[in-house]
Amino acid sequence: MPLDLEMPARLPRPDPRVDAVRGCVVIERGPLVYCWTAWTSGPASAATT
Repeated sequence: MPLDLEMPARLPRPDPRVDAVRGCVVIERGPLVYCWTAWTSGPASAATT
């Protein structure tokens, strides 16, 4: 008996009224959650300081 548990990736959107989650990206796939946040200073300014 084959068992196929499909786990499609989802991109939930954060509430724009919450300042702490602005600029964040989350990908959910089953029980796993991958999170990215915005890089505010950028690589050029990090290299020069």
